[in-house]
Amino acid sequence: MHSLPVKTDILLNSHFARMQFVICLAGEIKTRAVYFSHMTKIIGFISAVFFCFILWIIYLANTGSQSIFFDIVDSIPYGDKLGHFCLFGVLTLGTNFAFKLKKVSIRVSKIYLGTIIVLTFAFAEEFSQFFLKTRTVDVVDLLAGIAGIVVFSFITRYISNNDRISFKQ
Repeated sequence: MHSLPVKTDILLNSHFARMQFVICLAGEIKTRAVYFSHMTKIIGFISAVFFCFILWIIYLANTGSQSIFFDIVDSIPYGDKLGHFCLFGVLTLGTNFAFKLKKVSIRVSKIYLGTIIVLTFAFAEEFSQFFLKTRTVDVVDLLAGIAGIVVFSFITRYISNNDRISFKQ
């Protein structure tokens, strides 16, 4: 008769241990969700600030103003093309994560929403130069921007797959 309570204690203790494990696991998942929520806000803020910086650079170029950034770009071989590649590429990376890696289905493939937004912006910015006397449309600038967008979209995919980043709860 003494063995029955011992078995019950073992069963209760193992059940309690499983409950603690589940509670601990749920707490960790919640902690990760809160962490990604904060990171998304931070990345979104940084991306918005970076976008404003790009708008400021575009404004300076459209008005024919001078800037130290233009002097730096002019001093680097192919600096203008490299600038388009990096600016639109980094903006793509930030925008993809700011939109929580959301994808949109286009025909048979899925493309990041951030990539589509930045690609649209790049086309609009380059073709708006048709209407400005201080700017000239350069297809190679557009191609450099598109290359940056594509490369940084693949970097987005690589980071999200290797770090197992998920914004789903």
